[in-house]
Amino acid sequence: MVTLGIVDNDPLVAQAIENAFVQRRAPLTVLWAVTGAADAIDLCGRSSCRPDVVLTDLEMPGMDGFALSEALHRRWPNLAVVGMTAFSVDPERLRKADIGLVVHKEMPTEQIVRRIGMVAHDADVMEWIDGGESASNLILTETERQVLTLFLKGRTVMAVARQLHMSEGTVKTHMNSAYKKLGVHNRSQAIGLCAKKGII
Repeated sequence: MVTLGIVDNDPLVAQAIENAFVQRRAPLTVLWAVTGAADAIDLCGRSSCRPDVVLTDLEMPGMDGFALSEALHRRWPNLAVVGMTAFSVDPERLRKADIGLVVHKEMPTEQIVRRIGMVAHDADVMEWIDGGESASNLILTETERQVLTLFLKGRTVMAVARQLHMSEGTVKTHMNSAYKKLGVHNRSQAIGLCAKKGII
C-alpha cells in the first residue's frame, strides 16, 4: 500500500484530506499530516516515517511547497511529491521543484488518489474507484457542500457569495440549512464534523 505524508498550513484542511482518504477506504496509508515544511522534513528524516509520496500545499507561509519539494529531493531523490493548490501554477516552477503532479483542492477524492498512484507508480492506486460514498454524504445538498468546502479553505461569506454567484443572504441560508441537518451551531463545528465524516 502506498504511504503518504500530508502538509498543509491549515490544520483543518490537513485533517479533512486525511479523513477523506480514511472514510473512502482509499488504498493509501497516511503516515502523518503536519502544518509546516520543517515538520515534514524532520519526519522524512526518520526511515520509519518516510512516505512514498508527500502531498503538500504549494502556498504556505515560510517555506512553501516548492521549496519543500526541493529540500526533500536534495536528501531523498526518489521521494515523490504531489503539489496541492486552489490556483493555477507555472509548469516551469513545478519542473524546477521536481513536483510530479498537481492536484486541485476541489478535486474529488478519487482523482487525488489516482494522481498519487501515478507518481508512486502503483497500478492499484492509479485505477482505484471510489465506492465508499457514505449515506451521510447525501444529507447535504451539493450547494451546501460547496459552501462548507469554501469555508474550509478560509473564504469569507462575501468571497463564497462571489465565487458561487449568489447573494450573501443566500450563502447564509445554505449555511443555516447545513447546520440544522448536521446538528451543529456554527461554522467551525460544521467544518469539523464534515471533515471528520469525510463529507467535504
